[in-house]
Amino acid sequence: MKKIIVIVTMTAVLAGSVFAQSLPTPSGIPAFASPQSTATQGRIRSNADDFIRPDAFHNLNFDNWFGVASFSSDIRATLGFATRLGKAAVGEDGKEGKKPVYLGFFYGGSAWANYEKPNKREEGGITYFPATGDTLPTLSSTLPYNQGAVLIGLANMGFRLSFISTYKSIKQNEFSHRYDWDDDANPMTPDVSRTDRYKSYNTGTGLLSPQIAWSMSKNLTKVGIRPWASVDLDFNRNFRKNQEYDGNTLGNTTINNSVNYFQPIIQFGLGGITVANKKGWRTSIDLEYRTRLRFYNNEFSYTPAGGGYNQAAKFKGRNTNGTLDEYFWMDHRIRPSLSTQWNGEKLRLRLKLDLNLEFQSIDSDRKANTNGVLLSNGPNTNEFTFRFNPDLALALQWMIVPKFFLNMGGRINVSALNYVTTKGANYIYDIKIDSSDFKTTALSFGAVANNLTLGATINATDNLFIEVSCGVGSNNVVDTFATGGGLLTFGSILLGLKF
Repeated sequence: MKKIIVIVTMTAVLAGSVFAQSLPTPSGIPAFASPQSTATQGRIRSNADDFIRPDAFHNLNFDNWFGVASFSSDIRATLGFATRLGKAAVGEDGKEGKKPVYLGFFYGGSAWANYEKPNKREEGGITYFPATGDTLPTLSSTLPYNQGAVLIGLANMGFRLSFISTYKSIKQNEFSHRYDWDDDANPMTPDVSRTDRYKSYNTGTGLLSPQIAWSMSKNLTKVGIRPWASVDLDFNRNFRKNQEYDGNTLGNTTINNSVNYFQPIIQFGLGGITVANKKGWRTSIDLEYRTRLRFYNNEFSYTPAGGGYNQAAKFKGRNTNGTLDEYFWMDHRIRPSLSTQWNGEKLRLRLKLDLNLEFQSIDSDRKANTNGVLLSNGPNTNEFTFRFNPDLALALQWMIVPKFFLNMGGRINVSALNYVTTKGANYIYDIKIDSSDFKTTALSFGAVANNLTLGATINATDNLFIEVSCGVGSNNVVDTFATGGGLLTFGSILLGLKF
C-alpha cells in the first residue's frame, strides 16, 4: 500500500510542469490525454501522459517495459510502449553513473479510415474517371487522422520526434471523364453522352506536421527551472486543379481552389520557479511563449492577354474558390502563469491560473485577375488584434481506499477582452480611391465558460492500473441515473501495464 501511495503522490507532485509538452494536436481534434489528466484539467497527470513527454519520462517506475492502451473513441486507436536500453552503471564509490537510454513509442489514429479513392470504369479501351456521374470527384470534409511519436531520453534530457497527418488526396493522370445526360422528359430519346479527356486532376486537403520537442527532465536549480522548446512545421493543404486535352493538344488549366500555407510554430518555456513552499503548499510561477507565422504560396488560372488556353500562375496569397487576395497572418502568445498545490495523506489539491496574452496581425490585399496580372481591387487592410484570456484550472484527487482514487477537475475560462484595430483603404485596379482611408476599432468582452470533469484511477495491482472518465451532463449536471448517460457512464477508459 505504501508503494502505491508513493507512486501516485510523486505523479501528482510532478504534474505542475508545462502542459505544452503534451503531444501536439491539430485544431479541432482532441489531444491525447489520460482519463486522469482529462478529469483533473491537466493538473494531475499519470504515467500514461508522462511516458511520451520529454520533461517527465523519468517519472515512470518500471523494470523492463511499460505499455498503455486508451479506449476513448471507436474510430481511433491509441497505443503506447516504453522501455530502457542498458542498465545504470555504478562506480566504485557506489554512485550511479551513466544512465540507460529511454525509448518511448506512441501511435494514435484511425489507420486507413476516411481516405478516399473514387471509382473508375474501363470500357472500350478507355478509362473513365469517375465511373459514373457528371461532375469531377471532390473530397469530403471528414479527414483521416494518424499520429506517431518517438521519445528518446538521454541522461537528464528528452527528445521527441512526432508526425501528424490528416492529409488525403486524389491524383490522376491521363483519364477520360464522361458526362451523361438522361432525358427523363422523353424516355424514347437516347441519352446524350460526351467524353472529356484530362491530362491531370489533383485535389488534396489536410495537414502534414512534423514536430521536434526538447526538454530537460530534471530541474536545473533547487527552486525549479526546467527549460523546454518545440518546433512544429505545419503544411496545410487545400487545393483542386485540373488540366484538359483539346484533341491531342493540352488545353485549359483550371484552378478551382488553392489555399495552401506553411506554418512554423515555435514554443519555449521556463519550466517553473518555486516562489513559496510552506506547510505543504508549494507555489510556482512560469512563463511560456509561442509564435506562429503563415506563408501562403498558391496558384490561380487565367486567360492570356493574346487569347488561347487558360494557364496557371503562382502568387503569395489565397485563391478561395476564385476570390484572390495576398495574405499574411502571424500571432504571438505570452503566457505567464501561477500554480499552487497541496499534498495530504489522502487528498491532493491543484490550482493553475494562466494569463494568456495574444497578439495577432493580418495583412490582406484583395486582387483582381487581369490576364494573369494581379491588381489591387478592393480593400487593402491591416488588422491587429489583442486578446486577454485568463484560464483557471482546479483539480482534486481523493484516495477513497488505497487502490481507488477519485479525480475531479474544474475549469473557468474567461474571454475577458478582445480589441481589434483595422486600418486600410480601397483600390480599383491598383488605383487608390480618394478619401477611402479608414480606421476602425472594436472592443468586446467575451463570455465566461466553466467545465466540470470527473474520473477515477484504480491501481488494481502493482502491474496494472485502470483510469476512467465519468459522465457529466450538459451544464455540468451530475446525475447518476440519467437515461442519456449519467455519472456511471465512462466516456474514456485506459489500461496501463508495467513489468
